[in-house]
Amino acid sequence: MNPADPIGSGFVTSLARPGGNATGTTGLTIELIAKRLEVLQEIAAGHTRIGFVSMQKGISPPLDQTNQTKFHAAATTANALGMTIAWRPLSDSNDADVDALFTSIMAKGDQGLYVVFDPLTIRAQRRIADLAISNKIPTVYEIRDYVLSGGLLSYTYLRAYNFERVAGFVDRIFKGANPADLPVEQPTKFELVINRKTAKALDLQIPDKLLARADEVIE
Repeated sequence: MNPADPIGSGFVTSLARPGGNATGTTGLTIELIAKRLEVLQEIAAGHTRIGFVSMQKGISPPLDQTNQTKFHAAATTANALGMTIAWRPLSDSNDADVDALFTSIMAKGDQGLYVVFDPLTIRAQRRIADLAISNKIPTVYEIRDYVLSGGLLSYTYLRAYNFERVAGFVDRIFKGANPADLPVEQPTKFELVINRKTAKALDLQIPDKLLARADEVIE
């Protein structure tokens, strides 16, 4: 497994001792929200009204709980950084619904966006990126894929490395290990990806120190 919030989602009782039939890796997705908002603030100082974009509630109850946890974490960080954040739900991944979402975003005066990785936003990633650029809204994403589609930046754990680690769990369990006794592994490798072409389109100057920290810069 590789859930965003293994304890809150009920998969395990603790990371050190899962206590059930599930173990594996976690992406620290909740913990990384603060870092993503900090990087967004660094690249787009003064953009303090943030929209939190995710699939609307009711489509997937398990994801509803995860997204609520994410929003709470984002709100806590936003408050500490002098930002405000409001939920902007996406009802579907087609162009018409994404266009309607951005009409609402513009009407409400959002100056930046935090886009959650979920089944709707991943299908609409290119349209979201295009509209964020055309409306001059700096946007941070949870995974690299969105940045490859034209998004501004992402900060996340190395997902491929986590998936590779899962093979080790499978091997140990096949050899008789009890999942309840195998600690859930947290990521140790992370990546900051910045799309410089998108930054230019948004009239943003990327700070040199941020560029130096970037693991990948898309030109």
